Amino acid sequence: MIRPSDELLFDTSQVSGTDAAGNQYTYAEEYEWLGFTAREKIFALLDEVVQNKALRLDVFAYDLNEPDMVKILVKLAKEGRLRIILDNAGLHHSKSAPKPEDAVADLITNAKADGAISEASLDGMRTTRYSSSPTRRAR
Repeated sequence: MIRPSDELLFDTSQVSGTDAAGNQYTYAEEYEWLGFTAREKIFALLDEVVQNKALRLDVFAYDLNEPDMVKILVKLAKEGRLRIILDNAGLHHSKSAPKPEDAVADLITNAKADGAISEASLDGMRTTRYSSSPTRRAR
């Protein structure tokens, strides 16, 4: 993941780089370009769930590290409208040298600890490299 530091959450509106024509672009614009229509569809679903308080979100995620997506998932967790299974594959998680992805479980757990969570759940699942099959389902 392209990011300014090892921090998981940051302001994606800050400048990420400059193109060959000398135009600056932000991390958000870069992520939009990298994710193209898949990213649009994922964020459309997330926005729908955020707006409709009757919906909850079930997530299975491998390599979850997109800051704006994580912020939305934490918001839903605080509202008790998220169930999530995160992988704990060694490829991008480390107890000895924590990586940004390691912070996702902590953020969800802390959201639950705030007392605002009644039904949010967080589970870890060992996955192997290339077993990625992220699935999201609103209900």
